[in-house]
Amino acid sequence: MREHWPDFVSYVQERIKWMGAALNSSSSARLENGVLTVNYDESVDCKLLESKANLVRLTEFAMDFFQEELKVTFQVPNSSACSTDSDSAGAVRQERQKLAHDSLVLAAVDIFNGQVGDIRVGPRFRGPLHEEKVDE
Repeated sequence: MREHWPDFVSYVQERIKWMGAALNSSSSARLENGVLTVNYDESVDCKLLESKANLVRLTEFAMDFFQEELKVTFQVPNSSACSTDSDSAGAVRQERQKLAHDSLVLAAVDIFNGQVGDIRVGPRFRGPLHEEKVDE
């Protein structure tokens, strides 16, 4: 996780600058058993991230970047601030399910005699497992 954290922060910052800056101020992060835990020394640093809408967006970015189902949580030592009781992973799963049953998707599956594979809700994938070349 340690080697991918700066890349993930950059990935988020390209999409939402303030969110990337908030992640950059974390003291550490770990990814274990489908949970991305971001640690902060002060609760003020994660205050904006804990809102449900922001947490859902951050979870989308994390799932897209790390290519796995994740729940994002925050920890602040000796504080109950920045608790993340909402089911952000569930909200992303629900959005993916909705997209899988969209009439246009079902029509494309029927026309091409195919099946729905991975559904990504982020704007584009660029994670540690796949490098994307950009010509400038």
